[in-house]
Amino acid sequence: MRLAEAHWAGQYCEFATSYGSGERDGYTDYTDAVPILVTTLDRLREHGPLGRVWFRFGHPTWQTLAEALDNPDDARVYRRRQRKRDQLRQHQRERERQEVRELWAAQEAAADAAREPGPVCQECHGPLESSPLEYDPREEEATPADGVHCAGCRIQLAEPTGRFGRVISAVW
Repeated sequence: MRLAEAHWAGQYCEFATSYGSGERDGYTDYTDAVPILVTTLDRLREHGPLGRVWFRFGHPTWQTLAEALDNPDDARVYRRRQRKRDQLRQHQRERERQEVRELWAAQEAAADAAREPGPVCQECHGPLESSPLEYDPREEEATPADGVHCAGCRIQLAEPTGRFGRVISAVW
């Protein structure tokens, strides 16, 4: 049996399960291997050819013909294990991403709650100042900020200037 082992045993291929991981896994490549099956006449008489009467060199027990011809530790099984490891890693990454998203959302909510609301206009109840990221041309036309009204309301409340503005204010 040992003399023929090079012909029936197959070649073991070993790999790291992931980059930088010390964990290793592999499979046996049976490409050039010849399965050697043996049985006895007594077993064949007792169980028939479809029973557990076949012993394959390298396998630990008596098996049916289909089990004996199958390679339980070949690349198919390795790929199945690798897919399962990849799925577990993907689920772990998704859980970590979700935890980070929840942490960011909680931090953002805490920052929003801690932030004081800006002052509001007494006339229109809008913000007193426009956003520093947006340009509002009314800011240039408005009277200087009084801390009570926004630029639009300051323009409306300002005394009209010029002949036309004074005439209209006299009529009203």
